[in-house]
Amino acid sequence: MTTRIGKTIPLVLAVSVMILSCTFGGATADDLTGIPRIIDGDTAAINGVKVRLQGIDAPETDQFCLNDKSQPADCGKGVRDRLIEKSAGRPWTCKISGHDTYSRSLARCYVDGEDIQKWLVRSGFALSYKHYSQAYDADQQAASEAHAGLWSGAFIAPWDWRHRNKSTEILGAVSVPIDAQKILLRPETATPKAATIVPAMNTASTATTNHHGGCGSRGGPGYRLANGKCASRHKRRSH
Repeated sequence: MTTRIGKTIPLVLAVSVMILSCTFGGATADDLTGIPRIIDGDTAAINGVKVRLQGIDAPETDQFCLNDKSQPADCGKGVRDRLIEKSAGRPWTCKISGHDTYSRSLARCYVDGEDIQKWLVRSGFALSYKHYSQAYDADQQAASEAHAGLWSGAFIAPWDWRHRNKSTEILGAVSVPIDAQKILLRPETATPKAATIVPAMNTASTATTNHHGGCGSRGGPGYRLANGKCASRHKRRSH
């Protein structure tokens, strides 16, 4: 009887340690920690492991958007650079949950305890990847309502950009230029006037400041189109 108890106690202790580790978020074998090399807005390499941020989708590095002045902007590279600035050489802790078809580790990553995915979506630099997760839907709604980041201008959802065509939906501000789709589908025909996307805008600044070269009315600021005419912010979005 004494021998059986002696063997049982270490086993109980080991199981208790495992439960406490899971309960209090201790590091596990599936955690990856290190200083990331940012590849794009939702991909990084840590200690030689390529990590795809889970639950979000950010613009591709070759993707163009329109900024808040309706100018073509290199938003894919802009978002990547914002993520580099946010990381600031600090180590990430990533909780790996699986792998995608490209053999990248799918993970939710944190820097100093802050959810990086949540920061990207709430800042308007990425979208909630609704095809696979709804974890960041509320953050996307908040970014859209605040006209933050990408939502201050016009853009194509990253998953649509990868398969874009003339029926691709244009997202962004309440109204976008009538030629937005043409510009975004064929960015090589337009000369980019801005290197990156603009900082987050809030609803108040949008309502009181005219950023569109004199276009505007009592109904709010509008957009100056390629033909020199003005389009009200309240016009229906172009698709």
